[in-house]
Formats: sequence, structure tokens, C-alpha cells
Amino acid sequence: MSGKQQIMENSILVVAPAGYETRILLSGHDQEFMLAEDIRYQGGGHGGNLAYYLSLIGVKCALYTHWGDDLAGREAEKGLSEVGVDLSLCRRIPGATSQSNYVLVSGGEKRVIMNFGTALSADPERLPDGLLPPYLYTSLLPKQPSFEFIKKAKEQGSTVILGLQLPTSITRGQGLHHNDLLKALSLADCFIGSASVVNSEFGTVLPADELAIELCQRFRNLVTCVITDAERGCCGVWRGELYQQEGFQVEVEDTTGAGDQFTALFIKEHFLKKGNFDQALWMAGACSAAACRLAGSRVLVRESEVSGLFKNKR
Repeated sequence: MSGKQQIMENSILVVAPAGYETRILLSGHDQEFMLAEDIRYQGGGHGGNLAYYLSLIGVKCALYTHWGDDLAGREAEKGLSEVGVDLSLCRRIPGATSQSNYVLVSGGEKRVIMNFGTALSADPERLPDGLLPPYLYTSLLPKQPSFEFIKKAKEQGSTVILGLQLPTSITRGQGLHHNDLLKALSLADCFIGSASVVNSEFGTVLPADELAIELCQRFRNLVTCVITDAERGCCGVWRGELYQQEGFQVEVEDTTGAGDQFTALFIKEHFLKKGNFDQALWMAGACSAAACRLAGSRVLVRESEVSGLFKNKR
């Protein structure tokens, strides 16, 4: 089966970075060296995490990203293939380096050093012919193919979901500028973003609900706009009505990947299951919060687990 035939069997295509993560737990340090208590390796990257979660919660998902022919690229590909993500559209760029995340954890403090490598900046080959799945999610990296996919999706009537989770300092380094985001927002049907990242991008200090309302008023094409706000919860505007979901109180071990889990659950509940909008916010927020109790970027929390955990919050 060719890639262009296989792609249509999926519910959603994710166009976003996928890489590999090295998590280093530091037990102490001095002026000369740092002693590592534990080192763990796992898949990472915004697009990789999202595709991973979608696949494990039963959503047929395809991924488009650029990898190099290095160890990080090979391991990232292996991990996603093992959970059934369709990788037939992914590009491997000879001689390029793949996204690598190094997470340093010491005394409860976490520092993430992200090296997106050279692969995401490579010029893509011509996109495959044929139809796309009914839903397209993109964080606009890799840049050029992301906009080509958006154009193709609009021509075919697919729903475009735009995500803004990656810090501005990282996206700027990959050539993604503010005008690119404005262009994408004018074409998207749905927007899902982190309040801190959105405020940084637009130079504002607005609370999450005001951000959601402001974006929908500015970009009338947005049917859905969701803003996550860490422990404060999340909110969203759907068809002109504002919905709010308060945060879930948990003992936080690691927030890595929590936003990606939120996005995966929201996409399934709101778009694929056609559930109530407030229920979609609740389920996505609850699973995201529950994931923060455990270390790692690929800690999946299933829907059945949160009902008992947050039974008094519904």
C-alpha cells in the first residue's frame, strides 16, 4: 500500500516535531562535576508525544515530521512505530540531526535543553498527492510543509487544528515568525494554545479566558479556541460561547508532555466523539493533570483512570 493510499485510513494527520529525550536526574553537584543518579531515554517532541497519545487512546493517527539519519531519529521512529502511528509520510534527511531534548532534573527543579537539530529546517520534497484525513493538526514546524498541508486541507474541506505549545524562543530559531502565526490563525478552524506561550507571542499579560475571547474576536474563522493555563485549568470558546474548567489539584512530579496529553484527549472527545464541549475540557484537563503526578513525557493517563481520581470535580 502506498503512503498516499494509507494516509486516508487515519482520522488525523499530525504535522509537528518528533524526537528523542534524555532525562538526567542529578543527585548533587559541585564546581567540578555533576553526579547523575539516573538517566532515562524515551521518545519526545510535541508532535511525537501527541501522535503517541492519540494512537494509544484509539485514534488512527499519521505523523509528518523530518528526522535525520542519527540515533535520535531512529529511536524516535522506532517508538512511534511500536504503538501503531502511521509514519509513511515522514521524511528522513541524510546527514541531518534530529530533535533531541535533554531534561536535567535536580532538587525538584527541571531544566529542558532542546536541540531541534538541522532536519526540521530542510527543504521538503513535494507533498504526496491524494486526499488528507478529515482532521489536520499542526504546530507549524517544519514550516514550509506545514503551510502546504494547511492549504491542501482547506482545499479539501478538512478541519485545521492549529497548536501553539512550543516556546517562542524555540520557534524563532526555526524561522517561524509572528506573521507566520497570524497567517495560520486566519486559516485555522480550531486553535489550542498555552496561555504563557500565547501571551509571550502576542506581548500580552491577559488571563486565559480573555485570550480565548480576544483571539475569536480577531479571527472570526475560529470555531473553537482553547487556552490551557497550567494548574489554573483551561477555558475555551466554542461557537461564540465561553466555557471554563478549573484546575485539578495534584502533587506534581513532572509536567513534561502534559499539554500534549491535553490536546490528544480534547481532539478525541470534541472532534472525533462529538461530545459536549465542557465534557471535552474536563476530560482533557483531568488526564493532563493526572499525568503530572508521574515522571516522563510519555506517561499516558486513560479516561477510565480519572473518573475515580477526580470524582468530586465533575
